[in-house]
Amino acid sequence: MAKNAKGEVTAKYEGQSYKLVLNFNALCDFEDATRLNGLTLVDQIEAGNPIDARDMRHLIWAALRQHHPEATVELAGLLYTHNQKEIGQLLGASEGKPEAADVPGPLPEVTVEPVKPKRKTSIKTRQQ
Repeated sequence: MAKNAKGEVTAKYEGQSYKLVLNFNALCDFEDATRLNGLTLVDQIEAGNPIDARDMRHLIWAALRQHHPEATVELAGLLYTHNQKEIGQLLGASEGKPEAADVPGPLPEVTVEPVKPKRKTSIKTRQQ
C-alpha cells in the first residue's frame, strides 16, 4: 500500500459520523469499481499530482464502505466537500508540504481561445 497513507479518519456530514479506512481491501474495491490501479492513484495524490475528481470520489467511496457498506459514491463526494482536510490526511496528500497543499484546491482558471472557422473548400468533380 502507499507509504504515507494515514489509515483511517472520521468525517461528519449532516450530524452523522462516518469512518473512512484506506486499507488493502479499500484499494481493491476502488480497482474493482474503476479498473484503475489504486496504488498508483494514491502515489499520485501523495506526490501532489492532480487526479481526476471521479477517481478521487471513488477512492473515498472505497475507504468509506469498509465500515459503511451501504455508502454511495454520491455520499463520498459530499463527505469530501465537507471534510477536505480530514480526507486529505487519510490519503496522505502532499506529505511534508505546506498545509494549504494538503488537499486539492479549486481548479485553476482556464482561458479558452475561440477557434477560427476553417475556410470552406469546394471540390470540383468532372462530370461524364
